[in-house]
Amino acid sequence: LLSKAADIGSEIHSYIHEHLKSELTGQETLTFALHAPSPAKQAFDAWLAWWKGSGLKPVRMEQTVWDVGLGYAGTIDLLAYDEAGRLGILDLKTGKGVYDDHHLQVTAYMKAARNFADVEWAKIICVPKSMTDTHFIVKDLGEMYDRQLTEEQLMTAWTGAVMAWKVLLAKEAA
Repeated sequence: LLSKAADIGSEIHSYIHEHLKSELTGQETLTFALHAPSPAKQAFDAWLAWWKGSGLKPVRMEQTVWDVGLGYAGTIDLLAYDEAGRLGILDLKTGKGVYDDHHLQVTAYMKAARNFADVEWAKIICVPKSMTDTHFIVKDLGEMYDRQLTEEQLMTAWTGAVMAWKVLLAKEAA
């Protein structure tokens, strides 16, 4: 079941990537045919409806960023401009919800991305992986289910997690 869910998540990411690539290049690149109902088609359709109404314009996909000071790197799913012309990050997740660790990850992307560009906002987008799960979720960075955290609070938590991980790795190396 986990393998099948991972495959569906990869398929959804691929469809969204292909759609955004066609927007960036101005050329039709969609090579998949989604006719029969499937979890991937349902998720892609939900994302596409949201995307068309979002007013966002894609800038770059799969952008690697890094922070030498803290010693980490990651890949941003999408950089986009909002309707006001502000640059932001969109992180795609597949599953049942947006979890606290997703916010930590995107906060780290924000910090690393600011080494290269003026990134002002971030959103975490969760698309469903199953036909029975119709919840499409969009959360602004820091917008948790039970509280709101600032980017500064999230970065403090991220930095603490990185430091803890380094201590654990140092112990294993000893």
